[in-house]
Amino acid sequence: MIGNNYGINIKAICVEFCTDEIRYNAPDSHFIQIPQQMYQKFIKNKNKDEPLFIGICNSNRPGVCLYFGRIEPSIKSSNSESDICLMPGYVMDKLNVDRFGGLVDIVLIREELHIKKLGYIKLKANISSYAQWDNIKEILENKLNQYNCINLGDELYIDSVIFTIVELKDSEENIVTYGSTYDTIVNLDFEVPDDLREKEIQRIADEQLKKEEDLKKKEILKHEKKDNRHYGMNLSTFNDLNKEVQNDKIKEKEIKHFIGNGNKLVDNIEYYKIPTREERVKILEERFKKEKEKEIK
Repeated sequence: MIGNNYGINIKAICVEFCTDEIRYNAPDSHFIQIPQQMYQKFIKNKNKDEPLFIGICNSNRPGVCLYFGRIEPSIKSSNSESDICLMPGYVMDKLNVDRFGGLVDIVLIREELHIKKLGYIKLKANISSYAQWDNIKEILENKLNQYNCINLGDELYIDSVIFTIVELKDSEENIVTYGSTYDTIVNLDFEVPDDLREKEIQRIADEQLKKEEDLKKKEILKHEKKDNRHYGMNLSTFNDLNKEVQNDKIKEKEIKHFIGNGNKLVDNIEYYKIPTREERVKILEERFKKEKEKEIK
């Protein structure tokens, strides 16, 4: 059914089945062809001095709508009829409409549903090569002006770069989901491209991993130093044990008198008996026991 400002249950098919023209089949084409009768009624009722703007919804799922500003009347041919709507395949996919003949509702955007003029557009590219373009702003502005109307999530294909629209604001800085690019000044902004974002995420992950590895190494070295100090306090050389025998008076003092040829008393000689292996083991055991008692306390 077609009214002056709307169309309900209009048959729609993918435009690629009807023509090979690039402007209709481009991956980011915004050209929509509507039934001629509807087109003529919309032209009479549209806002003055503005392009024809329409909203398209899935007849079975009216909650999802897309808006367009490049509208033409459909032309009857061997592959199409005047009472059908022709649109790009990606539009039908977004609306979840069958490309071979789904049903859509179409509404004219007029005074009571006035489309907002955009003042801010943020885009995100899939690769960062566009940063090398000398006239990037001019290229994007020309591209956007071709559409007259854009939606949040629309994709723009320029050379090998895909720009996705990730944020829209009207001229009063209100966040919107669609708006007009016709005869308005728009500020362009860019999010970090996908490839640079992936590199940044990887860089942060690598830095975090390195920090964790460095921390583990420090902990290992810390424990090793602590263990070395512990063993240093408890292990002694044989010479240390010999001295300990002397300091603890576990020594055997012997004085012998040597009589020379002149029957004179030679200086008394004091010497210490070197402890046996069993004695050294005993001393070590005593020391370990004392150290353990200190640690417990």
